[in-house]
Order: sequence, then C-alpha cells, then structure tokens
Amino acid sequence: MAEDMTMEVGRVKLHKAQSGSALIVLVLGMSIGMLVWFGVSGFNSLLETKRLYEDIRTQQLLEIKSALLAGSLFVPEVYQSNADKQLKPYQIIPGIGYLPCPANESGVWDGAPCGNPRQGYISSSNPGDSHTGITALGYVPLALKNRNQFFAQVLRKAEYRYILDERFVAFNQCYYDEGTEYLPYPVNYLLKITSPPAPVSSCGGSALPLTNGSLPVPFLSVDNRTGYVALLIDPGADLQLAPENVDGDDYFTHKDNDDIIVGIHFGEWSEVVSQRWVNERRYWKSFNNENGWPWAYDKASNPVGQEWALN
Repeated sequence: MAEDMTMEVGRVKLHKAQSGSALIVLVLGMSIGMLVWFGVSGFNSLLETKRLYEDIRTQQLLEIKSALLAGSLFVPEVYQSNADKQLKPYQIIPGIGYLPCPANESGVWDGAPCGNPRQGYISSSNPGDSHTGITALGYVPLALKNRNQFFAQVLRKAEYRYILDERFVAFNQCYYDEGTEYLPYPVNYLLKITSPPAPVSSCGGSALPLTNGSLPVPFLSVDNRTGYVALLIDPGADLQLAPENVDGDDYFTHKDNDDIIVGIHFGEWSEVVSQRWVNERRYWKSFNNENGWPWAYDKASNPVGQEWALN
C-alpha cells in the first residue's frame, strides 16, 4: 500500500515537472517568435522607408525631367528676342529640342554659353577613361533668368547635379555667328546633318565624324546603357556624388551608392521633340526661302539649321 502511494506521488511530481518544462518551452518559443517577428517587421519597415524615400527623390527628378523636355519644345519662342527685347532674325533663332546649360552653385543659369571646348573627338584628362570632352557638368538651374522658366517647385541651390551632351544646349561657346551670337550645335531626331559644323578655332578640334551619314549618338551612359542626352542626379543628403560618378568619364551608375539618377535618353528626346515638327511640317514647307531651324545647316546663311525638313 505504501509502495503504491509512493509510486503515485512520483507520477504526480513527474507530470508537474513535465508540464512545467512544456510551459517553459512554450514561453521561450513564443518569446523567440515575437523577437523574430518584430525583427523582420522592423527590417521590412526600414526597407519600406528607404524605398519610399528613394521614390520621393526619383519623383522630384522626374518632374524636373518633364519640365526640361517641355521647355525644349519652345526654344524658338523663348529666344526669339535678345536681351533688349528686340526680335532676332529667324536665321539665328535657335531651333527645337535644346536644353538649358547647367547652373553654378547659385542655381541660376543666366544664358551664358556652356560646353567644354573640344580637344578632338575623343579626349581624356584621366588615363584609362573614355571621356569625350563634350559634356557639360553643373547643377540643375532653378530658373532661366529673364525667361520666366522654372524647372522644379521645390529645389534648393546646388541640390541636384545636371550633366548633358553639349550638342543639346541652346547656347554653345564653340559655335557662333560671326563672333556675336552664340548658337547651338545642329541636332535632329535622326542625328543626320549633311555637313556638321566644326567648332571655332578657339575651341580646337574638328567636326564630329559621320558614320553612314549619322552623327555619334549621345555619349552619356547609365549602368551600361548609352545614348543619354542629359542626366539628373540626386546625390543624397550629403550633396556629394559617389566617387564613381565624379571621376571624369561618361559612365554613371546608381548601383551600390546613394545617387539617384534619372536620364533623358535620346529615344525619349526624339519622340517628344519630333512631335512639334510633325505638327508644323506643312506650315514650314509652305515657305520658299528655306531658312530657319527646320532647314539645312549653313555656317554663313543658316547657322541654326537642324535639317528637320531634309530627313
């Protein structure tokens, strides 16, 4: 009898011990599960916050990109008069598709010409890179002085970097009419120019070579995709470009760095700008003088010719 009672007490103690152990395991499991859940949730929350921040930055650059492309359609109207509000001869009114020059740290482009002086077709200050020598680097302009053009609703001075192929700027220091009027390089949606101009002697170099009748495509590239007319870069809170994006060549990347890059590709530029020519083709072809931006480039008689009507 005493032995039976002893065995029963032992079973009760063993059951309580097992129950206590199970409860401890359950509590530990729940605790670990909660830690893992909160850890994963917190990590996901950080990722989501980072994605949201990058989306906002990207959207700001996309808005500037849209404003730049829209403004490029109305270059002839914006620049049909000089600083004294006198109408220019149509032979020196820049054509369509051109973008503003980069601004300096003040954030304002005052209409001064830009573009690197040519040092031949391919040039480089850094051995081993492939800088073409015809890109312009600076900051996104807040506005065009005296032209009532604005490119962003919220933009700090020297906040976003702006790099472009200088063939696509409205005023280029290497091309002008008799030394008095800075003019753009003639470009169109096919990059076909019968006799491309050479820069003035002070800029050195020679005319860009033609390949099967076509000019070279824009040189800027992002993550191995080439053909960009211009790039907009948000360097992040420190306002410093990543080293690989400020090394002097024409290759840019947003991989493994904090730079957000939005580009205007030549294909996009062509699609947008050519629409104006499509809409105005009949009007321009009603003229007999064949001068002005739609017609053939001629250094003496039509230095703004983009040859839209010839392609």
